[in-house]
Amino acid sequence: MTNAEAIEQLKAIRSDYRDDLRNFPELVKDDVEALDLAISALSRDRWVSVEEPPDTNRFVLVMNDDGRCGVAQYVGDDIAPFTPWQIAYCLYDVDTWDDEEQGPVCWWRELPEPPKEDKP
Repeated sequence: MTNAEAIEQLKAIRSDYRDDLRNFPELVKDDVEALDLAISALSRDRWVSVEEPPDTNRFVLVMNDDGRCGVAQYVGDDIAPFTPWQIAYCLYDVDTWDDEEQGPVCWWRELPEPPKEDKP
């Protein structure tokens, strides 16, 4: 089973809780919260094609066909139809991301969660 298939399965299970959540929230609240956390974790842990873009103005990790990665903000096709990605930082040997040199963004994924523990 792939991450995408697991996400869809968990979403289907979560939708089965809809009536229970409305009628008996105290009984299923923890189950629904656990499903939401699992869906979120699986979603963060996969590369997504740019054909399925993230929400507008969100920063995400991006990758091109050559494996170059960067942090980018998706500004949306309506705003910038030719370059809907604004690269904030390239994680390779170049300071900027140029579609002609590095190639266009092909995939994106969520940024990892920041650490929760206190600094030493």
